[in-house]
Amino acid sequence: MNFDVWKPPYVEKFDFDQYLYHYTNIDKALKIINTNSLRFSSINNMNDTSESKMKIIFSSDNITNIKEYKEITDRISNYFKECSDIIQLLCFSMDVRLNEDENEKILNMRDDKAKYYDVSGRGFALPRMWAQYATNNEGVCFIFNKRKLIKSVEDTIAFIKHGPVEYKKIFDRYYIDENTMDTLNRKILMISNGTLTLLNMIQGDNNFMKYNYFEKLDDWKSENEYRIIALIDNRNLTEPTKINNMSNFLEGIVIGEKMDVAYEKTIKLLIKNEKMNCEVKRIKFDTRLCKLI
Repeated sequence: MNFDVWKPPYVEKFDFDQYLYHYTNIDKALKIINTNSLRFSSINNMNDTSESKMKIIFSSDNITNIKEYKEITDRISNYFKECSDIIQLLCFSMDVRLNEDENEKILNMRDDKAKYYDVSGRGFALPRMWAQYATNNEGVCFIFNKRKLIKSVEDTIAFIKHGPVEYKKIFDRYYIDENTMDTLNRKILMISNGTLTLLNMIQGDNNFMKYNYFEKLDDWKSENEYRIIALIDNRNLTEPTKINNMSNFLEGIVIGEKMDVAYEKTIKLLIKNEKMNCEVKRIKFDTRLCKLI
């Protein structure tokens, strides 16, 4: 059993990159445990409607043929809109990083013993996430070993990008100049006749991935999100891609403070039956701190 799973973030040498956290309701949590797997979601199913919309802007310099310009820009925009269903995501929260002043302020607000059990700021102790994604504190938060999780995804899927989400007051735009526009147009035509794939087209374009899939508005900042994006260039898939053997990277389960005791017993029984080597703890929010019981 790894005791770092439950460590408060205010102790020395806390590793902020060790874990990722996934909140969900009780029904989905039971399905995840029963199937011992995590399923990606289509970007079209995100609760932020801007997720599946391209953040692109076309150069309008040196336009000599307005009709041709509109045909090309429409073709590029429509293509990315139509292919959004092959972009799949796994979304997680991270531990909250504090600067020295914030850390000192929190320590001064608590008694000497509190720093050894107050888990405020841990990725499994984010009040907004419990309210929004875990059915108002009645659901579950899974704790995953970040390194092992990413390794499992890499072993399953050919092309992924992963990293923390950057929050902005307004979206940045992926600027497409004339040369890039012509190149994209040509590549989209090649894709349509089967001589190129979407993966080949954007695999090396880090800016395209960053602006379109790793930026969100400040409204979502409290999610403290880390995401894994998979490009599944297969329109024949009937269901989202899944990562099996979740128990290989599952290191803890936190249940909401309002969860029914019957569900808690069910989860603990399933964990035992599936021989998953992890503890189950209940979270409790007080007015000045957060603890596990």
